[in-house]
Amino acid sequence: MSAALDPGELLDRLALSTVQQRVLRVVVLVSAGAFLLLVGGAGDHRPVLVVVGVLVALAAALSPESNAPLALVLYLGALWLVATPDRLDLWTLAAAWDLLVVHLACTLLGHGPPGTTLDRRLLRLWLTRALVCAGAALVVWLLALGAGSLDRPASATAVAVALAAVVGWCVLAGLRLAGVVRRGS
Repeated sequence: MSAALDPGELLDRLALSTVQQRVLRVVVLVSAGAFLLLVGGAGDHRPVLVVVGVLVALAAALSPESNAPLALVLYLGALWLVATPDRLDLWTLAAAWDLLVVHLACTLLGHGPPGTTLDRRLLRLWLTRALVCAGAALVVWLLALGAGSLDRPASATAVAVALAAVVGWCVLAGLRLAGVVRRGS
């Protein structure tokens, strides 16, 4: 049996975890459950896929230093893609924000070994980043609603330009994180 699946080690990790880590574990479970309800309410309700989502969320909450949180975020994104219809309603924005909460809780939970208490400055930094992402999601959702109401045919050029902008932004962000490009240069 691997160390990640050893019940004794899982119990040790839970016993050593701080109150902050326990709260984050609960946030992972509750927000993943809420996401599954949102996706089920917005589109197809597939009980088998929901059960798998709950099991992956449980694995992510119990073993945040493993690949389970990544699997959870990928699974929820794939479920969203498969189970929801192609429409932009309030369910879409709520699901995007909820997936952000799942991602943020998993990130913070996996930030250190059991017993780690995160510094307030680090929490404030991540909260600021999350609020910027939530605001950007709102802006994109509103722009998509506006563009959807134009009733124009699909445009491969528009998709290519949008993808090029996203790829360019990702490359720039990666270079900044790597320290190759500094702000203002």
